[in-house]
Amino acid sequence: MPKVFKYCPICGNKLQKKDLGVLQCVSCSFRLYPNPKPTTAIMIRNEKGEILLVERAVEPKKGLLDLLGGFIEYDETAEESACREISE
Repeated sequence: MPKVFKYCPICGNKLQKKDLGVLQCVSCSFRLYPNPKPTTAIMIRNEKGEILLVERAVEPKKGLLDLLGGFIEYDETAEESACREISE
């Protein structure tokens, strides 16, 4: 990660390097990831208007509810990624 990232974009305090190169704010715990990647987020609504949520299986935010989705693979479109994530 470039060395230009020294301060938190949220609160302005110092960033500290954590596991896998993630930078975390020492004050507000904001996390800056070194490898931004395109993702999909799929909203599935049934006839009652209820939205399908999934429980996150891994960190960050393990155990919390989230929309269905994931990383777009190198050789697929966003639509293909969404279909793959739904089938997984």
